[in-house]
Amino acid sequence: MLLTEWSDAEGSASISDEMTERVEDPLEKALLGKYHLAYQRGKGSRRMVPILIPVDMLTALKILVKVQPECAVDSANPYLFPTTKSSDGHADECKRVSATCMRDGVSQPDKLTATKMHHGTSTFYALLDLPENKCKAFCSHSVQQSHQ
Repeated sequence: MLLTEWSDAEGSASISDEMTERVEDPLEKALLGKYHLAYQRGKGSRRMVPILIPVDMLTALKILVKVQPECAVDSANPYLFPTTKSSDGHADECKRVSATCMRDGVSQPDKLTATKMHHGTSTFYALLDLPENKCKAFCSHSVQQSHQ
């Protein structure tokens, strides 16, 4: 996620109070209370992808941005999760998961991939007792994300 995208989300630029007030679905109301909505540009596309950020993470993310200059992050680095030592890149979660698996002796680290995690989450969500339209919307979004 880019710092500009985080800044928009932090200022609630992505969802207005008026839109929030019009939400009638109990499931959506519950999500609005537990998650903060952000948007991130999709990989290889101009489409914006919705990101749900747990509200208890907002303070930590604000601190992360605030301390970047003290952590050897290049001031021109545009990422919310930047690399350090004057690099202009971002943290690579796939490499971190792989390195952690190797370090901790996970027997089949190849089974912990983003695609497989997306499929697992979609399967779990599909098994929940939710209205069909909610389940289809989530599963459709998850499948699209795993193919990007």
